[in-house]
Amino acid sequence: MEAWDVIVLGDGPAALHAAAEAAKSGASTLMMSSTGLGNPGMSALEGLSASIQESNNRSHREDTIRCGAFLCDQDMVAEITSGAIRFVDLLERRGMNFRRDQQGLPMVRKAPGHQQPRTADAGSATALGLQQLGEEQCMRHGVIRRGDQVPLTLVHTNQSVEGLVAIDMVNGKIIGLQCKALIIADEGFEGAYS
Repeated sequence: MEAWDVIVLGDGPAALHAAAEAAKSGASTLMMSSTGLGNPGMSALEGLSASIQESNNRSHREDTIRCGAFLCDQDMVAEITSGAIRFVDLLERRGMNFRRDQQGLPMVRKAPGHQQPRTADAGSATALGLQQLGEEQCMRHGVIRRGDQVPLTLVHTNQSVEGLVAIDMVNGKIIGLQCKALIIADEGFEGAYS
């Protein structure tokens, strides 16, 4: 049985970021995806929303809470929207090429659910750019990435996850994995109710 400090399930930007941060802090980190690596399935990515042309994040926070039908954790929304500009800046410093306006700032446009223009993107390369930057950070910090491994069941005791059992789709082997922490950052439930 393999033992890891952190196992991250998924292969999109959230999983890549979580895995890189865990490894950066010194944790032995395994990132698993049920699909081939580098196939996050983010074709509908609109861009990244940040209050770049606004004096504060209040309107962004309110739009997000309203679009979430007031079901979002409002403290979490406040934290994420207040840090969105810093995240856009971080992505730029790591090499993301956002489209620019006449002042040289990331160009923003109005996206569904937003009352103000605040969504920055890199055109059709937004999803690819986010994927590549995340992969670079994982390589830099020594994250082990494996594709084509499908989790079958969680191993838990007393409501605490101890690891998981997965199948390797390439060779058909069943794998037992022990972990101190498990992060599920796979694709969301966008289509669950359609």
